[in-house]
Amino acid sequence: FCSTLGSFPLACSRRCSGSLIDMSIKGDMEGVQGISALVSQYPKKDGRFEYGTAGFRNDADVMDFIVMRMGLLAGLRSKVCNGAAIGLMITASHNPVKDNGVKVVDPDGGMMAADWEEIATHITNVSDADLEAVYCEYAAKFNVAADAKGTVFLGRDTRPSSDRLLVAARQGLLAAQNVADKDYGIVATPQLHHFVMAHNLGQASDEAAYWDKLGSNYQIVAKTLGLSSGDYTPDLVVDGANGVGARCAHLLNEACGGQLKLDVINDGTNGVLNLEVGYWSPSFNVLSSKCLQATALFVPLPELCVCGWVCAWAWTCACALRVRACVRA
Repeated sequence: FCSTLGSFPLACSRRCSGSLIDMSIKGDMEGVQGISALVSQYPKKDGRFEYGTAGFRNDADVMDFIVMRMGLLAGLRSKVCNGAAIGLMITASHNPVKDNGVKVVDPDGGMMAADWEEIATHITNVSDADLEAVYCEYAAKFNVAADAKGTVFLGRDTRPSSDRLLVAARQGLLAAQNVADKDYGIVATPQLHHFVMAHNLGQASDEAAYWDKLGSNYQIVAKTLGLSSGDYTPDLVVDGANGVGARCAHLLNEACGGQLKLDVINDGTNGVLNLEVGYWSPSFNVLSSKCLQATALFVPLPELCVCGWVCAWAWTCACALRVRACVRA
């Protein structure tokens, strides 16, 4: 993935060497607590926890200490990467609303390097008494200077527990010291990946720029394929799973300037996140008539599906292949 980024240092995703773009975001360092003080506030839960492809996921009541420790790790990762922005996303995607999770985004916008996944697992599972010493050992291993600075971008989903876990993450960042953070609020996971990559490439990394890029490029695709010829309908039925996917679908609708018309159901106004909706239980019986009327696609979105990219990609493929059917994407 890094090889496609042009000026982005190819070594960054694994070794974090090279000169990166200067960061200017200012962090709030008031109320800093040391690691030893935080472990009493966020004591480790029993059991072993593994960082996987989706990061850490568990019952939300278990996640507080994990998210705090991932705040520490994200701050350290950024410092090792010469201050490049790192992402910290609080989400459990299509899991039930009682769950939550956390994952770290590397400077290239991709998944965290595999060797750092092992470090994340180690830091999460050490005892409260050993946490500070282990953190300092990793800082020494990577030759992190005492005055090194870091930058971490934060995002979260719509789960009730996400706000509480955001506080835990920021406590970890504060304990790491000299780590600035930027809170993007409620966003989809792929958006945070994009924000991190764009920022480290010196590009606009705000949400408005994200939707402008997605919408303008989709309109180019639509024009190139001749979607305004009348042969195809731009209607697409989207299951927002009562989560952030619904929010993204509405924003995508606006960004595409009428070239795509999304009928968003399960948009969060009623119902529970991921309960008999979206990824787990798409309501085909209820939606069959809408799908047939739209003669397009039915796209059930998990809580943090790449709403913009999935819709644009699925609809483009449908038009290019002259498909008129309801499918699960």
